[in-house]
Amino acid sequence: MVASVAVTKPRELQVQDEVVFPPFKFAHLFSQQCHADWRDALTSEGYYVVKEAIPTKEALIYRDRAHAYQEDFGLGYKWGDELTYKNECLPVHMKGGMIHGYGIGHEQWVWDVRTEPGVIDAFAKVWGTDQLVTSFDGASIMLPHRSDVPDVGAWEHTDQSPSRRGFYCVQGLVNLNENGPDDGGLMVLRGSSQLFEQFFDEHGRGGHKSWGPADWCGFSLEQQEWFLNRGCEWIKVCAGPGDLILWDSRTMHYNVTPSGNRDRVCTCQLTPASDILH
Repeated sequence: MVASVAVTKPRELQVQDEVVFPPFKFAHLFSQQCHADWRDALTSEGYYVVKEAIPTKEALIYRDRAHAYQEDFGLGYKWGDELTYKNECLPVHMKGGMIHGYGIGHEQWVWDVRTEPGVIDAFAKVWGTDQLVTSFDGASIMLPHRSDVPDVGAWEHTDQSPSRRGFYCVQGLVNLNENGPDDGGLMVLRGSSQLFEQFFDEHGRGGHKSWGPADWCGFSLEQQEWFLNRGCEWIKVCAGPGDLILWDSRTMHYNVTPSGNRDRVCTCQLTPASDILH
C-alpha cells in the first residue's frame, strides 16, 4: 500500500572548475584548533558527540513519542510487533526509515527536541551566538529485522558544495535511543573536513555527483582513496540516548540501517547563525 521512496542514481552536476562562492563571515571558525574545548575535536576530526544534550530519561520519552507518531498514521504499524515492520504499515520513507515528508520537521515532538536547552547551547557554542535559525530536515525511525529494505550500499557524500571555501555549516542529529556498532546510524570519514578544499583544488570542481541541492556532493571509491591515503578513517559514530552528534558539512558521511536488535530513532537538523541570512 505504502512503499519506500525509490533511490535514483545521482545525476552529474555541471559546476565549472573556476566557480567558487565567496566565503562568508563564519568561514574561518573551524580552520584551526584554537578553542581549547570540544570544538577543537570538531575541527580536527570533523565530528563530535555532545553527551546528554538531552537527559537520558527525557530522550527515551521522545523515542516513545516518535513511535506513537508512526502508529498514528493508522497503516497498521505497532511498535513491538515485528509483523508490522514493513512498507505497507509505515509512512513513506527512504533508506530504511528516513522520513522527510508529511511536514515532520514541524511535528511537536520534533520541535520539542530541537528546542531543548542542551541542544540550543551546543549550536550557540558552535556559532558564538544564541541568535540561531533552524532547518526542518526530518527524522529517522529505523526498525530492526526488516526483510523488505533493499541494500542500497554506502552513499558517501558531503553536504557542502565543492564551490564553497572554508567552513559553512555544522549538521546535527539528536540520538533518542542507545546506538551501538550494530544499531544503524552515522558513518563519518574522520579527518576529511580539513582536506575537503584541498581535494577540489587538486581535482577540480566540475563533474562531481550531485542530486537536488548543489550542496550534496557524492564521492566514488577512487576519490575516497585520496582521503584514506592521507590518514582519514571511516568511523561508526556510537552514542547514547540524548547525545547530540555534530559534524562539519565538509565531513564525508553516510547512514547505515540496523543490523542488530534495536531500533534507531533520531532527529536531524541544521542550525546556523541568523547572521548567515543577512
